[in-house]
Amino acid sequence: MTKFYAVKKGFKTGVFNTWEECKLYTYGYSNACFKLFKNYEEACAFINDIVVEIPKTLISSKEKVKQVTWNFKDCDEIFKTSNLKYDTGNLNVIHEPKKIYIYCDGCCNKKLGSYASVFGYCDGLKWDLIKENTDILCDMIIDKVHISYGETYVVKCHFDDVKSQQNNGCELISMIISLRIALKHNIKTIFSDSQLIVNHWSKKLSKTVTDEYKLKYNMECIYLRTQFELQGGKIIKIDANYGNCADLDCHRS
Repeated sequence: MTKFYAVKKGFKTGVFNTWEECKLYTYGYSNACFKLFKNYEEACAFINDIVVEIPKTLISSKEKVKQVTWNFKDCDEIFKTSNLKYDTGNLNVIHEPKKIYIYCDGCCNKKLGSYASVFGYCDGLKWDLIKENTDILCDMIIDKVHISYGETYVVKCHFDDVKSQQNNGCELISMIISLRIALKHNIKTIFSDSQLIVNHWSKKLSKTVTDEYKLKYNMECIYLRTQFELQGGKIIKIDANYGNCADLDCHRS
């Protein structure tokens, strides 16, 4: 049976699956606070001092994504079959050669609607990761849109807790997709231009979220980020107007 160790106060906070991890982040920490739960959602609620009820119909957020090694050599086949594009922008980060990076973006405007986009990037080339990973996006609605650099596969986003400003929810979904893909393919770096997602919603539950599906994805994001970082992954904030090759043109609309 899976166990969930919720560390509220320690050298590192979050939800962990083993006592060894929990002990590592709490032993020797003054006034450490942690608790064992059988349910991942309750563990998250304990950390964030809120009470949540998760509908049983929602997809479980505690299942680990099966990891499959995806080396650079495998990219040859991906390049042949993908909607491959040369990146024409000047990305404002340094990329190591023959290393795959993930870029994600969320967008909500009258021109496109509400969508999440995720791209892979390697050695000056970028390709659509949503198109290549539909097997782990079965709970999402995939669509195609036409933007400045051509046809792009996206995930539709809509939440009922806000009448406008759906953009934050779109950014959340784009990060969820990125983390699932990164864990599946052993990719170690994700870039996002959303400060809210990078610094807050991927680390703790939002107390303002009331939509049950957004809450579920908020919880999943926290869990997947914990797993991602335990495996050496990094999530990096980039400039929204300069350097996101998954950009959906929202910042120029």
